[in-house]
Amino acid sequence: MAACQSSRLFVAADRASSRRRARWSVKVLGTLVSLALVIPLIIIFVATSFDNLSGALRFPAWLEALSQHDRLAFPAHVAIAFGAERIGRPAESAALQWFKAAGHARSSADLELVSRGITETMERSGNQAKFVAGMCSTAAEGLNQRQETALASAGIRCASGIALPPHVPEGSEIAFEHRPPDSGPHYDTWVTQYGVFEQPILPGYWVHNLEHGAIVLLYRCDADCAALVPQLRVFHASLPRARNTRGGPPRMLILPSQDIDSAFAAIAWGVSISIDRLDVDRILNFYTIYVDRGPECRNLRCPV
Repeated sequence: MAACQSSRLFVAADRASSRRRARWSVKVLGTLVSLALVIPLIIIFVATSFDNLSGALRFPAWLEALSQHDRLAFPAHVAIAFGAERIGRPAESAALQWFKAAGHARSSADLELVSRGITETMERSGNQAKFVAGMCSTAAEGLNQRQETALASAGIRCASGIALPPHVPEGSEIAFEHRPPDSGPHYDTWVTQYGVFEQPILPGYWVHNLEHGAIVLLYRCDADCAALVPQLRVFHASLPRARNTRGGPPRMLILPSQDIDSAFAAIAWGVSISIDRLDVDRILNFYTIYVDRGPECRNLRCPV
């Protein structure tokens, strides 16, 4: 009888021990799963909180060198960029990771992935002109050819320097760095009347206007220009006057051009964006951010 009771107690104790082990295993597994979910989020949050994470955290030299290896750095920055978008980090944080990934791209496919990432991030930013300004500000701190190519493929062009370019003889042919031009050598003469034009004007003239802080909107109408031009005139008349109109019309030149790949291109000094339709809100936003900010402007006061 005693042996039977002892056996039952042993079985009960063994079952209790098994239940404890099972509960402990579940807790351990739950902890590991939680860490697997939380640690990447922490990495993404920390990585997108610093422009230079390795410098902020003082990585040792060997780890810093390892982090700059293209084979490792490219997928790391891409993963952080994707993760930043998924957890709702600011678009600028994801964009910085895409920009860094571009610097480590090893193929045209890598650059295409980065360009698409920058484009999609720009579209969800809610303020594309501000986004472009931020990307160009980052690029001004230094970029390599791969990063410049990725930005250009995303429709973002940034001037490479701040030194004022020279004037060239009026009517001479100019080899501009970017298409459409957003900076560079230009004629001594500029377009003195702002508004909507139905005939092209050589870039050598209106690039000088950009230097004075004006905005240029190029439009390409392959078919019905007669319907588009009145819309452009109404839009131009609705623009705010900014600071340097001297009582005249808003400082935007709207010009036809066949030398653009999209329907429209909005251009300021050192910055341009491609636009597929007459998106007046986006163009107005670009104008508001960049007007009166050319390299010859001082404290937002510009030559006419």
